[in-house]
Amino acid sequence: MRKVTLAVGLFAIFLAGCSMQQPAVNRNHKTETVQDHSKSSHYYQAVLAAQKKGSEQRQTLAAVTKQYIGRTDSDASSNRDSVMVYPGKVKAYTGRVRGYKGIVVSGVVTNWHSHARSANHEVLTEYELLVNRQLTFRAKQNLEGTTIKVLHLGGYTTIGDQMDGVPDKPQVAAAESEKVVFTEHISSPLPRIGDQIFIALVPNDRQANLNFHNQNRFSKTDIFSLAAGDTCYFFFNKQTKQYEARIADPETGQLKATNLNSGEDDAYQKARRGMLADVNRHYRTTAISK
Repeated sequence: MRKVTLAVGLFAIFLAGCSMQQPAVNRNHKTETVQDHSKSSHYYQAVLAAQKKGSEQRQTLAAVTKQYIGRTDSDASSNRDSVMVYPGKVKAYTGRVRGYKGIVVSGVVTNWHSHARSANHEVLTEYELLVNRQLTFRAKQNLEGTTIKVLHLGGYTTIGDQMDGVPDKPQVAAAESEKVVFTEHISSPLPRIGDQIFIALVPNDRQANLNFHNQNRFSKTDIFSLAAGDTCYFFFNKQTKQYEARIADPETGQLKATNLNSGEDDAYQKARRGMLADVNRHYRTTAISK
């Protein structure tokens, strides 16, 4: 441990320097914060740029063959534990409900990158999220204004690559094998570039995940993924100015809002409804509606 006398001495020198020369203050200067939604703010401009890029991405996606994972109903919650307690409010992700922890943030998706498949041969995409606001564990590590990387199930692949994970895979012609397809989970779709989302995250790497859960430690350079419980993942609707849950629609190939009051009314569904109500009641002003 360093000596206290050294610290006190340095602090005294610092105070003396401050008293001898005070810098001029520009009182007309407006400090930009990550919550600043004025048209000149960095975040506002980033949203506009991402939405333009996202429009081009949607055109590309529309022309690609798609494969979907999961059920076609709104929540696919029948295989969840009906007696579990799921986080139903943002503050629950601080670890007070059955040990659930999550770094709750809002922001805009600015880019996609392909990622190596999982150990189970699942297709994964790494997207970039410019964080506009952080609601939990901000004192430990402030992510606001930072572009972080998030790993999500789904993305681009080829038919041949898909077949590699199939036991006794059938023979596929070379031309067919190279055909690009887009795969996506129906109830937990990939956010598109330009989407403003509200999400609870955890570090994805095993050791980084343990550090977070045991010591609340995480880094801006970690790769994140959806937090356990997955009740906090919503998209901002610019027309309604509200966050909403969305699913992938196999009929149109696009994302659509889903009614959380439909489907199986289990503990998970109730918690997700409560979470969405909490988000829209207290945190929806973190998004840009233009």
